Amino acid sequence: MIPDFEPSGNLPPGIHGATWDEVTSKLGTGIHRKKLLRQVQPALHAFKDAGCRTVYLAGSFVTKKRRPGDIDILWDPAGVDTNVLDGAYPILSDGSPPARQQQKKTFGAEFIASTTPRSGLPYVDFFQTEKGTDAPKGIVRLDLSLVP
Repeated sequence: MIPDFEPSGNLPPGIHGATWDEVTSKLGTGIHRKKLLRQVQPALHAFKDAGCRTVYLAGSFVTKKRRPGDIDILWDPAGVDTNVLDGAYPILSDGSPPARQQQKKTFGAEFIASTTPRSGLPYVDFFQTEKGTDAPKGIVRLDLSLVP
């Protein structure tokens, strides 16, 4: 369940499990956010078809920010057949800056393997701290089997 936002605009610290319906009702408010969720669905289906079971939604999309630039999505690589993923959308498994820009343009999201290190932490941990203050904040775990 996605909890209410804190006064800071962030989710409370931790990883909050959610269904697709919860994500769309709690985070898909407003025309722009709804568009981002529609735009990202084909990529989520490609990850699901490739064997990915879990993704994490992070960044400004999981805050009270009215118009986030995109959705930061961390995908769990356990059990993922990247050949299947590459057969659908080769840019999804490529974490390079040019591929991530293309991901954002195509899907309204950037996709990063959750275990990729950033500043000494796996991305799934890195995204649970606020830039500049290192204050803890929450992210959302989405079970891909629940994405229609």
